[in-house]
Amino acid sequence: MTTKRRRGTEHRLRHVGALVPPDGFGTVASVGMGPDGPVVMWAGGRDTGHAVVQAGRRDLGKLGRTVALASYTTSNLQPRDVVIAAVPVAQAFVQPLPDGGYLIARSRCAWTSEGAEKNALVVGTDGRVVRRGTLGDGIAHLQVDRDGRIWVGYFDEGIGGNNGWRFDGPEPLGSSGLVRWSLGFEKEWEFPTSTGTVIAECDAMNVSDDGVIAYDFGAEQLIRVRDGQTSVHPTGTEGVRGVVFTGDAVGLVGSSADRNLFTTGTLGAESFNQRRRGYLSMPSGKPVPRGLGPECRGSTLNLFDGNDWYQLDLAQPQATDQA
Repeated sequence: MTTKRRRGTEHRLRHVGALVPPDGFGTVASVGMGPDGPVVMWAGGRDTGHAVVQAGRRDLGKLGRTVALASYTTSNLQPRDVVIAAVPVAQAFVQPLPDGGYLIARSRCAWTSEGAEKNALVVGTDGRVVRRGTLGDGIAHLQVDRDGRIWVGYFDEGIGGNNGWRFDGPEPLGSSGLVRWSLGFEKEWEFPTSTGTVIAECDAMNVSDDGVIAYDFGAEQLIRVRDGQTSVHPTGTEGVRGVVFTGDAVGLVGSSADRNLFTTGTLGAESFNQRRRGYLSMPSGKPVPRGLGPECRGSTLNLFDGNDWYQLDLAQPQATDQA
């Protein structure tokens, strides 16, 4: 049986290498991208004697298993910074902070008669929890920028309400779809209604030194926040899973019809000017396996298979035309 060859531009990822775990840790519990490279929560080390909080528990108020929080750069697969901490969950969003600490957050957060659960915490360089706070329910994407500001994109339940929010309690904290928080967990900015549109579900988000771009599933549009200005750019592509950008050049990862579709174009004042449609592949030329979700930061699309790191840089494309 032969495999049908695809037409179009092939965007082949490169294997950056295997991230080296800190001593005593070997299992990737969570992985994300910081401003300078990957950030990983490693499990498999010393145990405090407390069980990891189960998936049904969303409050980050109790300690749990000891993990290693480590950040990396493309120039060195050895960890640059490592913090050993006892945290209450094995899987969560994790981001490095400018002072060397880390932010950890869970996606879900219930509102009860006692108030909102605390689904986020800041860990200092000594491994101690500095503060806990609430970032709202339904977190789909979370990245911290170089200045330590927390950008959060929400999925539909975090926008419309669930887990006690709106129907039995207050307005969801993520009702605008895209929010910027301080490290004190205070809301500093949210997607404005003055744009004439609303975010139904934030399916992709990318925070870079040149602003923020998010993808709204409902209207199939890109939201760009740069230099204090917010603009909206219809894409005509449904089901985008990730977005990379450098300046006005943009790459859209996936669609509802093809998870490996890679659409490149440029942003106009209120448009997305499509140039080419291609597809992503692994270094071997095989399709990207299911289960590897894109971690996008700036111009780089990153995939992690365990501790193996794969990357495509929009600013340095490796593409070939397939007849």
